Amino acid sequence: MNLIQGLQGLTKTDPSQVVWLWGEAGVGKSFLITETIRLLPYRCFRVHATKNKATQLLEVLPQVLQPAWSVLITKQNNEEALIQSLIAVLLELSPCLFVIEDIHEASAAQQIFWQRLSTEIQKNQGIGVVISSRVPPDFAINTIAVPRLNQTSTQALLEKEMGWLVPSAASQWIYARTAGNPLFTLEFFKWLIRFGHLWNDTHTWHWREPNDAKLPTRVEVLIEQALEPAMRDPVMCQALCSAALLGSQIRNDIWQTSSGLSKHKMTSVTQQLERLGILRQAQFAHPLFREVILEIADTTERTSLAQQIFAILKNQDPIAAADLLQWAALDAATHLAHLEEAVVKAVELQDWLSAARLQMQLVSTAQAKAEVALLKQSPADLLFIAAKWVQPYQLSEALSMIQQATLYAPDRTEIVQLHIEILARLGKNIEAKALLAMQPKTEIWHESQIIVLHRGLQHNELLIFWQTTMQQQIPTATVARAVARASVHEAAFEQAQNVINQGLALGFLSQYELAQLQYAALFIVHAQHQWQTAIDQCTAFIATTTAYPDLLEGAHQLRAYAHSALGNPKAAISDIQQSLQLLAQSGQAVLYAQRQSELGYYTLQHGNPTQAEHLLREARLVLERNQQIHYCCYLERFTALLHWQHQDYSTALYHAEQAIQRATQSQDNQLLSGAMHTLAFIEATLGLPSKALELRVQLIQIRGKNNSRSELIHALACEKLGQKSRAEILFQTALAMKNPMYFEFSPDLVALEHTRFNNTSNTEKLRQHLEKTEQGWLVQLHHRYFGAAQPNYKPILEVLGEMRWQGKALGERGRKAKELLVLLLEVKIEQHPALQNHELIRVLYPSIEENQANAALKQLIYRVRGLFGNDIILRTEHGYVLKDIQTDVEHYLKHHNPELWRGAYIHDLGNEHPSSIREKLIQTLHQDILEFQKNRNEHTPKLTRILLEMDAYNLEFLRLGLRIFQDLNQVTTMLHIYNLGKVKQAEIGVELPATWQDFLD
Repeated sequence: MNLIQGLQGLTKTDPSQVVWLWGEAGVGKSFLITETIRLLPYRCFRVHATKNKATQLLEVLPQVLQPAWSVLITKQNNEEALIQSLIAVLLELSPCLFVIEDIHEASAAQQIFWQRLSTEIQKNQGIGVVISSRVPPDFAINTIAVPRLNQTSTQALLEKEMGWLVPSAASQWIYARTAGNPLFTLEFFKWLIRFGHLWNDTHTWHWREPNDAKLPTRVEVLIEQALEPAMRDPVMCQALCSAALLGSQIRNDIWQTSSGLSKHKMTSVTQQLERLGILRQAQFAHPLFREVILEIADTTERTSLAQQIFAILKNQDPIAAADLLQWAALDAATHLAHLEEAVVKAVELQDWLSAARLQMQLVSTAQAKAEVALLKQSPADLLFIAAKWVQPYQLSEALSMIQQATLYAPDRTEIVQLHIEILARLGKNIEAKALLAMQPKTEIWHESQIIVLHRGLQHNELLIFWQTTMQQQIPTATVARAVARASVHEAAFEQAQNVINQGLALGFLSQYELAQLQYAALFIVHAQHQWQTAIDQCTAFIATTTAYPDLLEGAHQLRAYAHSALGNPKAAISDIQQSLQLLAQSGQAVLYAQRQSELGYYTLQHGNPTQAEHLLREARLVLERNQQIHYCCYLERFTALLHWQHQDYSTALYHAEQAIQRATQSQDNQLLSGAMHTLAFIEATLGLPSKALELRVQLIQIRGKNNSRSELIHALACEKLGQKSRAEILFQTALAMKNPMYFEFSPDLVALEHTRFNNTSNTEKLRQHLEKTEQGWLVQLHHRYFGAAQPNYKPILEVLGEMRWQGKALGERGRKAKELLVLLLEVKIEQHPALQNHELIRVLYPSIEENQANAALKQLIYRVRGLFGNDIILRTEHGYVLKDIQTDVEHYLKHHNPELWRGAYIHDLGNEHPSSIREKLIQTLHQDILEFQKNRNEHTPKLTRILLEMDAYNLEFLRLGLRIFQDLNQVTTMLHIYNLGKVKQAEIGVELPATWQDFLD
């Protein structure tokens, strides 16, 4: 329910409405209330929930009524009289709003008073009551939960505040710290500007990540205020300190032991902390609570608790115990010895990220305590090993580790080589070359040179160096990958495969090195433009290579390109977004910008030029600053196409010429020919056809042969020059050619231009094809050429995850609206005639009197029609039905496409919402997962998590999930889902074995 919609239209004769508005501190409750008061034409009176005495309530009401109010109070000075007197005054002022703020701060007696007042008000007319709280109510009442922002909403809020496009890296950083709390988001934003991490050069905003982020003062004060009542109580204070030391996943058994409480008392304390809004479902309501608790806790108490918890955990879970060492104040020898044990355990579990971070912590602790002599290996060796472990997962962390290792041992060639490789992979080619120039020219130097040339996309130079200086030797898998990639770029496909085979024959290869060579092989079919084969091979690689995010990211990017070449921009966008997500986690800002420029192009292809322009502009800042010549060339081509779409010839021409300049600077003929094709296309369609023909001749000289791009350009130029018969022959030739299509030159574009050329009257079939494949820019072009109707898609309701209508989340639409849509959707799926009034009321308004429920249902249907269109819900002779729309759940039940699942079914409503098809979906999903597992489908891990969320009590599903993640060697995930499983089973009185190994045995 939307707060404004729930209270609007109130008159003296309408039933009174009471709404409980809840959400964590800073999430926007006060803002919503203020906006509601501003937009609704009623008198409003606001009172804090801790003020429920007659004298305090007198201050809330208007002066003109206070004499009457005083008389009422003095007649019967008791609580019942107070309630009745207040209602009498509100009725006199009705329609009006009465706001009771922060009821979570009220005492138990005060809360009872406000609950009784609300109950009595509901028996009257014309009064709207809003109760705000940080916790949900524990009695039946209309409820609105104010959610946190998601990452997209965070970006939107910041852009609204800034009035300009926010660098995505900045919004991601803020979101990671604030977890979607709007107040915290804005405070962090102001803090970043104040300290120069976000700045404007009068053209755009720039971002520099802070080395050490502090908590903005206002956020810290707000959290301290929320914590203050609990921190005053010794029992709750100890429980909170224990929870904070245990981390983000509080383990109830250890929490109870370290808090020194009985099970009954622990339950009571947990309930009090949840009532105060500090905990939610036995976890911190916001992650920043933990940070502040650890800072403000008594040092002696914190140290004692940390030592106590460490003693419990050190043998059970050495990795988790290591997190307590910074607080436990142990002697240096014990501290270092346990870190070494934790590293060994992490290596045993193949948890390389944890192993690397623990090893770096080991070195920094030894330095801080001046006990480097206690280390079993030198700091340089430890940091070098840690950087190698973390390199496939988190390049920015790997760089920090290898930089420190280089300081310890600047002459160690293997350390310097890894340092150069990581710099090159991060796009820091200038730094990599500078470091390389300082090294002696040994065999290892040659390998480093290959890596730098490979990462700088200097393919021709790489092959020359390999052939002349290295005599075509393949000493390592990394060199094999680099040479194979360069060979593919130069169309030497047989050489590329031979090099990969030589790499595979080296022997003693790690799993990562094997995966590198398998990844290099993907480029061969990709460069040969066998697009469907490329998609199939990338899909197989993605399904089996989840352990290495850097290779996984590249495979998604290659598959996106292949999808785009086949005229499927929607699939391309999905893949490139996966790439961006992986890159955001690894900290590769330059590569992130490269992929973002590709996302800009695919977004343009999909038909959203405005969003494409934002993405391209933001990517440009990073790519130009880091002198990424190759990707700046692609970026200029994409930008030229954006302006070509707008028929802006001069701007499109400028960017196409910039692409030529970048390509010439790179001395890469393949890059140059692509840029020339783009320029020739723009000239042929919007500018000078003679210039297009000149460029075409130059292209043939460079590439040595014609292709469909050249033929299309030739046809368009001839048409413009009035050579109609020649143009027809060239169009036919272009349509018949099977060689590759790049970027703007898709087969569907050729077909569309040929149809326009012939002025064909029947274009409906082509339009339907373009709409079906969701090539939005060609649909728009079709409309421009033929004046056809705009795309007539059936509306789409998505419920496999967060509910979305036409691709947009329904976060602000209200729970009742979602419940109504789901009820009607399930009737549609089960092919029942309709739902009658009484059937809807039974589910939606079970505790409301029939007449009120009928009125509420009519108002709800009116609101839903207003939000989603008047014909979204139709009334038939049998009752209410959902109109003929598309839904992802129906598509899934029919086609079993795993990509449709974004989360649990009706995730917004939770498993407690009654559903007639949930069990059918669970069983279908279970059977599909078994099938997907056999075929090593890449979506299997995601679907498994969703299945466990939808039925958290099913031991068969838990066992299946553990085995799936065991096969993928994701031990950390196994521990997480098993711990959740134990908690769920404990809720129904079932105790599972201590470890997942025992459970599976």
